[in-house]
Amino acid sequence: MRLLSILILILSFANLAQAQTGDPQFQRAITAWLQDDDAQALPLLSDLATSGNEDAMILLGVLSRQAGALSPYLQSLSKTQRTALLRAEGGLSGQSWLSKTVEQATFASAILNSTRADKRNIAVRYLLNNKASALAIDPLLATAGDGDLTAIETFVNHKNFPQHLRMQMLESLPNDATSDFAEANWEIGLQALNDETLQGFLFARRLHKDGTFRGLRWQRNVGLILQGGEAATYAEDAFDDFGDKYPGKLPAALREQLYQRAGGIILSDPALAPIAQLCETRCPNEPTLCARAVFSVIGGYNGYTRIHTPIERYIPTEAFTQSPRFAAQIKRQATTLGLAAHSRKPISQCAAGLFEGR
Repeated sequence: MRLLSILILILSFANLAQAQTGDPQFQRAITAWLQDDDAQALPLLSDLATSGNEDAMILLGVLSRQAGALSPYLQSLSKTQRTALLRAEGGLSGQSWLSKTVEQATFASAILNSTRADKRNIAVRYLLNNKASALAIDPLLATAGDGDLTAIETFVNHKNFPQHLRMQMLESLPNDATSDFAEANWEIGLQALNDETLQGFLFARRLHKDGTFRGLRWQRNVGLILQGGEAATYAEDAFDDFGDKYPGKLPAALREQLYQRAGGIILSDPALAPIAQLCETRCPNEPTLCARAVFSVIGGYNGYTRIHTPIERYIPTEAFTQSPRFAAQIKRQATTLGLAAHSRKPISQCAAGLFEGR
């Protein structure tokens, strides 16, 4: 029954794509892609792009730029074959289909420019204005890394800004609330911490980093786990509400309490709902352990932000996160990071099955 519901959802969104593009072959390609069937999806998109379908050009151009592990089908091809499949003719390694569009050239140019430091901010603004926030995630994080406070303020206040990036974007803001913007986001962070959400624990990690609010020790450790690191294990980071400070490493039982808290956040926070849904569906007897394992092996919050729909106008986020493609990309990302078989934290047998394709 669950599989049938997913298939119906995928087909409904694929029908939306057909309504937008008017091409049933494009619908077939999207349906196959969501089923993680690149052997059918990518040749269809390539044929459509070659025949002048600009929606196929844009989607194929975006897919060819995505980082991460290749699907089994793409792995089976030679580099020359992959280039011929994913890129337009021209030059030694082909050209991006994004450079071949005419009617949608402005949108395609924004995608291309989003990775160029001198044009990034203008491109990101265009993408957010056109409800293409998934395409803006990596360039937004690059802007945060540059510490461009003016751009950060502009983007964080944009109506289409992906809110789950808020605390990551604000890493470079000074802790002292010296502006209305900093003060407002300080209050948002404190409220998120009070609500025990993902963003709140990421905020606690930031607060603790330079000695501010040293009392937030266990919250900071949970934030580290959610960020993608390990729980701190040494005395200076012992946490007050679980007992006295410990010489050397924290006892395993106390570290386990940290992971339990992190697992609860992963299951309850709407920002992480796709992982919770995956684990509650596939591992109903141990969803918390599954969520912890999945979140760990994909690299925590940092890795999670990289698993998203390639482009919302063709593949809405809900369709992507409820598709076989989402689960397959989690498995591939875990494999890429080399953690699936060697996780440093306990992993449930059920979660292990997700990574092994069972």
